[in-house]
Amino acid sequence: MENLNREYQRLTSNPETKVKIEYEPYFLINKPKYARKRTVDFNMAAIEKHRNKYVGHICFLTNDPTIKTAEDALREYSTRDYIEKDFDEMKNSLDMGRIRVHTEERMRARLFIQLLAEIYLREVRLRLREADACRKMTKTQIFSHIKAIHKIRFKGKYNDVTPALSKNQRSILEALEISF
Repeated sequence: MENLNREYQRLTSNPETKVKIEYEPYFLINKPKYARKRTVDFNMAAIEKHRNKYVGHICFLTNDPTIKTAEDALREYSTRDYIEKDFDEMKNSLDMGRIRVHTEERMRARLFIQLLAEIYLREVRLRLREADACRKMTKTQIFSHIKAIHKIRFKGKYNDVTPALSKNQRSILEALEISF
């Protein structure tokens, strides 16, 4: 309904604005022949039909006293999805399917390093999600751009060599607040 309200605001703010194709069935636009203004109304029958066909209900039961509203419960549930994705990434992308160590001390060290890597990746994801330029790229595209960034350092009198960065690479580095 939020998108429909935004479209309604857009349509009523400018009388010349056309309805976006995906929202056409949900609006009734009437402009009488000699009237100066058009009227824009919601097509409630179409909205109800869509709602009854596609919208479902979710029920959350909790004994957590900190969750007081439905919004709090939904926010808590959505963070659970992020946690599940993070564990999936740990198992697959960060190679934690098998730990491959022989002592408990090394296992704890490996888990600690994995935890730090996951915290780092979470921060990277959050910063990139907030950046406008990075919203249009998929996670795979972002990481392929990041992998191509490198710097060659020389000891002694030679200067460091840095290749020219693409526009996408510069926007990713700016989102992560990294100067290169």
